[in-house]
Amino acid sequence: TIGIIGLGALGHLGVQMAKAMVGPRPVATDSSPTHPLQPKGYIVVGVDARPEPIEMTKSLALAPDLCINAATMSVDDALVQISALDPKKPLRGLDGVPQTCALFFCSDLDAALAACFVVNDVPASFQYAVDILARHGTFVLVGQPEHGVNFTFKFVSTRIITLVHPDQHRTGTSSLRTSRSS
Repeated sequence: TIGIIGLGALGHLGVQMAKAMVGPRPVATDSSPTHPLQPKGYIVVGVDARPEPIEMTKSLALAPDLCINAATMSVDDALVQISALDPKKPLRGLDGVPQTCALFFCSDLDAALAACFVVNDVPASFQYAVDILARHGTFVLVGQPEHGVNFTFKFVSTRIITLVHPDQHRTGTSSLRTSRSS
């Protein structure tokens, strides 16, 4: 499941490319048929805090499977919605009861997004993206906030997320990787 954070000019193009790519797509069931234009695309979640880009993105022929308004939907509610997209990754707590993933020692950060592409420069969107990203997920930095990006200790010490910047392919540098301190 891929998240596109920021649904402006670049974000809505990212949504359509992800939907058009040949990737892992769950087999459709009678209760959730696959749209004929997107038989193999990735499961895509579009996130923005503005209603206009969200509505425009929903109207695309290759629209995301889920649109989240980050201004009105909490991270916990977003994770519940995201986990419902892939029945193979249920959102369950340690005792098997449905839970939220924003807890420090939640067992189901794997039910969140496998990758997030942050394509805007709004600082709050970077933290929202991290909060809905799965453990061992990939965080792609496209947007460049003027004053940099700050992440919490929880992000660095417990999530083990791969950080990718678009210039890496041009410069040949490897991705930054955070890990647990020993």
